[in-house]
Order: sequence, then structure tokens, then C-alpha cells
Amino acid sequence: MKKVAKVLSIVLALVLLVAVVASLSACNKNTSDWDNVKAKGYLTCGITLYSPMNYVGDDDELTGFDTELAQAVGEQLGIPVRFQIISWDDKFIELNSKYIDCIWNGFTIKDDRKESCDFTKPYLTNSQVAVIKSANASQYTNKDSFSGKKAAAEGGSTGYDYAKELTTEDKITKSDTQMAALTEVLSGNVDYAIVDYTLAKANCGSGSYAALQISEACPPDVEYFAVGFRKGSDITDKVNAALVEVYNSGKIAQLAQKYGFDIDLVIPIEA
Repeated sequence: MKKVAKVLSIVLALVLLVAVVASLSACNKNTSDWDNVKAKGYLTCGITLYSPMNYVGDDDELTGFDTELAQAVGEQLGIPVRFQIISWDDKFIELNSKYIDCIWNGFTIKDDRKESCDFTKPYLTNSQVAVIKSANASQYTNKDSFSGKKAAAEGGSTGYDYAKELTTEDKITKSDTQMAALTEVLSGNVDYAIVDYTLAKANCGSGSYAALQISEACPPDVEYFAVGFRKGSDITDKVNAALVEVYNSGKIAQLAQKYGFDIDLVIPIEA
């Protein structure tokens, strides 16, 4: 009888343990993204490294337009921000697994991406441009000039999608980063790279990329940068409100000037 009672006691203990675990899991599932961020004490921003949005400066510290903008929004919200380098190809996996809280890295608003995340209000205008060696500029007279040539673009990027419009996919090298795509052009492995205008403007024609230029033969389409959050995340509205305050303070215009953007690239943000 005592053995039976002992077995029943163990079974009851296990049942209670399972119930407690299930209860904690349910509570965690019902906790909002903002509550989770407050609980851990910081907002995790998924990024890749590229100038001038997020890059390591001469002091070995992370800096850039998006870096400082995220920090300013964090200050407005009263929560620190941390930056996590991710694979751009896996950005939605990283986001939905909650490894990161948002994607904040020159992130272009696209209709197909709206199926995987919620976007904040746009804050900066951008476009995809073709970067070529200056010595080869005469080879490119119009958009058709890029057809059949070798291209490089970051995997999972808007630039990669645009490259597929210019040439066949078998001629596109999928780079880990946009900066790596520029290196492919320099090395002669490809004829051109498709990258963000903001990146090309900041790097081409100077330093290590002095031999490169933006091609005028490939007119760019206008696109817009925003921050991406999980679908239904309650942080999106909070960041939208903070972006309005940061814009009204003049901070975004200051950052544009600091990082060499034309002021007309800054998008007015209204409540």
C-alpha cells in the first residue's frame, strides 16, 4: 500500500510540474514583445555591417546613420539598444525566432516583405544602383548594357532582386554583404555590383574604392528605408511615436549631414 501511495505521490508531483511548465509557457506566449524587451533590458537590432548605415569606425566602435538613429530612438523610449550581426538571407528567421527584436539596417519596404514583418514609418529615401569600375564606364550606355554581364549583390537583398532584372541569375554572385559585392567588382570577378545608393555614395570614388563609380546608365527606382518588426508586434507603434519625436528634434537631419546624405533623402515623419 505504501508503494502504491509513493507511486501516486510521484505521479502527482510530475503532473504538477508539467502544469507549472505549461503555465509558464502560456504566460511567456502571452507576453508582448515590449514586455519581453523591458524584461531583458534592451532592444536587439539585427544588422549587417556596411558604411554608412552600420559599420565599425576608426575607434573600433560601431557607428553609422542607422546605429545612431536606433540609439536616439532607444533614448526616447527609455530602453538601451544592442546590435546583433545577422545573415541578411536569414533575417526573417532571426526575427521570428526572437533572436532579434527588429531589423534596422537600411531595410527597404517591399510588398513581399510585408507578409513577413511589420514596417515602421519610412525615414529615408534610397535606391538600388549599379557600381562599376570607372575605367569601364564607356561600356554602359543604357539598362540593356548590363544584360549578360556578371553581377554581384548581397543575398536576400533588394539589390539581388534588382540584379535579376538586369541579367540572368546564373551570372549573379551572391555576396555575404554589400561591401563584399563591391570587392567582387574591384577584383574583376564580376562586372558590376548592385548596392544601396547610400552605400555607393559614401564609398565609391575614395579610399579603397577609388576605382569605382555609380553608373548613370542604369536609372534607379526610388525606395524607402524603415524598421522591421515581427507581425503584430506592439513595439512598432512605440518606435513610430519615437521616430516622430526624433525627427521633430532635428536629429535625423543632423545625422544625414554627418554621414554625407543629401538632406532631401530624409523623409518627414508625422504622427
